[in-house]
Amino acid sequence: MTGLKKRFPAWAGSPRLAAAWLALLLCAAALRVVAAWNDFWLDEIWSVALAREVSSPLDVFTLHHENNHYLNTLWLLVLHGANYPLLCRLPSLLAAICSVAVAGAIGWRRNSAAGFCCAVLVAFSYVFTLVSTEARGYSSAILCALFCYWMLEIYFAGPSRRVAAAYAASAILGLASHPFFVSFYLAAMVWTLYRGTHRGQSARERMVPFIELHGIPLAVLAVFYVIDLHDLEIGGGTDADSITGRYCDAATWMLAVPWAGRAVPSALALGVLALGVWQLRREASRSFVFFPAVIVFPLVFSLLRGSTVVYVRHFAIAITFWLLLAGFVAAELYQRGGWARRASVVSILCYLAANSWYLVELSQFGRGQYSKALEFIAQHTTSPVVRVAGDHDTRVGQTLIFHVTENAHGKRWHYSGTERWPKEGVEWAILHKESFDDPSPPFPEATDDWGNQYAFVRGFPSAPLSGLHWFLYHRR
Repeated sequence: MTGLKKRFPAWAGSPRLAAAWLALLLCAAALRVVAAWNDFWLDEIWSVALAREVSSPLDVFTLHHENNHYLNTLWLLVLHGANYPLLCRLPSLLAAICSVAVAGAIGWRRNSAAGFCCAVLVAFSYVFTLVSTEARGYSSAILCALFCYWMLEIYFAGPSRRVAAAYAASAILGLASHPFFVSFYLAAMVWTLYRGTHRGQSARERMVPFIELHGIPLAVLAVFYVIDLHDLEIGGGTDADSITGRYCDAATWMLAVPWAGRAVPSALALGVLALGVWQLRREASRSFVFFPAVIVFPLVFSLLRGSTVVYVRHFAIAITFWLLLAGFVAAELYQRGGWARRASVVSILCYLAANSWYLVELSQFGRGQYSKALEFIAQHTTSPVVRVAGDHDTRVGQTLIFHVTENAHGKRWHYSGTERWPKEGVEWAILHKESFDDPSPPFPEATDDWGNQYAFVRGFPSAPLSGLHWFLYHRR
């Protein structure tokens, strides 16, 4: 029995704690299934289109497109590019649920309070829920990053080749999941090097664990760069006002308080980061260098990427580790009792309330309601042919064509691009906004270049940060 107690955590012998952990994982799973049960949005449509282009699994590694996340594209290739959102998003869903469990395991190495705080913060994060329920590579990259961090903690407590092998395998899968995994990987290398330097090891002694942990993943990264990443095509999007501004946006959405502006959430996020780093340093944990690095390195990667198109989702890994650090701080406050415990509980409850608001929006609107919009158009069109045009051939045209191909709603559809808008006009015009914009219609009425007038009929909003708002206009 003594051996079993050493093998399993304390909650294994406590039915109440075990039931609480199971309930948390079930809630996280149910939340993500609901969030995944909706239409594909544009970036997922691109992913499906890329999978339909390749004829061999090896071709996946040479597509030279930013939206090609290798493991995700391979899964879509197995499904032959099918349009089954829940099935296509299944790997992301499973990775998300495992991420909650691994976040809890990382916290549990400190104490049970940290385990619950870390798991709860990750499980109910709006940003994490959003990116982990799409047919893309973010979810598996986050899982691999969390698992790698867990393995590093174990390895540094007592070096083991098995642990190093588990770390290396997870790092390779992370690199194959999404290129932005590099932001974690760079921070992990900084942590490894700093630990050796701080212990006064010789250069040779420092390089042994570095090579054991990072040698093979670095070689794989070099191969990925040579065959694909050096010539990556950026998919496009809205340019950021500044990288600093996008960092502030990431902090704002990390706390789910976009109504509070940028200054207050950013200051709060920096305060928690500073407090967490101070706490780790006071505990003599070398990991205090990792957390600032993993938050800074997305900036470095964005600069190397050579594009000003940066979204909040590009900071998903940094956000996840900030939540871990916040869990450490919340657990420390909780264990102190008194006012500190009350502050910890109130802070977590406020965080849950803020994120719940947007999680409800995600369950209602998904990443856009394109099928519902097309169904509405079909129901209100008497002609057997639906003549429609949009204000953006990629964001409207490609999305419309994809969903109409899967379900034409008993009509024949004719889409006119912005360069081929007919002089006589079309019956329906679709205008759009990005998901982080106000979901109100841009105009009560619209007029095309030929003088045809259109009246706003109905809007189909999207949840924030992914997808598009669509606005239907009918010709007068």
